[in-house]
Amino acid sequence: MLSDPRIMEVLGVALGGGGAGMDDDDDKDSDKPPSPSKNDKPQSMDVDKQQSQQQQQSSSTTTQEKEEEEDLSQLSPAEQKKKQDQKLAVQAKLRGNDLYKAKQFDEALSAYDEAIALDPTNMTFHSNKAAVYFTSKRYDECIASCREAVEVGKANRAPFEERAKALTRCAKAYQKKGDLEMAIECCREAQLE
Repeated sequence: MLSDPRIMEVLGVALGGGGAGMDDDDDKDSDKPPSPSKNDKPQSMDVDKQQSQQQQQSSSTTTQEKEEEEDLSQLSPAEQKKKQDQKLAVQAKLRGNDLYKAKQFDEALSAYDEAIALDPTNMTFHSNKAAVYFTSKRYDECIASCREAVEVGKANRAPFEERAKALTRCAKAYQKKGDLEMAIECCREAQLE
């Protein structure tokens, strides 16, 4: 999609660069590659490029993993344990996500609890736990989890968007409970994040 000159031109204009009608050069069109016509053959070259890009991405991922392993050797034992716990926490979260998708809410909650125990500084685990509570219509627990997620997020400088998302979920839980005043208050807090 990014190889399409029309898309690139639109992106250039949107990002403040030049675009159609921005230059006074009349020979600019000669630099553009010809646009594909309906009679052109399927773009097998694009498929080959995509496959080579995927291979490069997988090899770069492997390289990044090796670099992380090398970096771990330079860390103190406490930092190594923290990094290892964070990796295990992310794995527990992913397991919880799969269980949530399979509607196995109790198992998902225990997976998120495991992730929280391993890395209590990540608000995403609390927020995911709140999502499970919301889906299973346990609104009071959802509200408590959302509030906890926001506090953890503030303490650990989580992005504002994530904190606002937790507050919005909290507002939805208050709305489901019928407490519209608190729902509106949570929405206001979310907007201020």
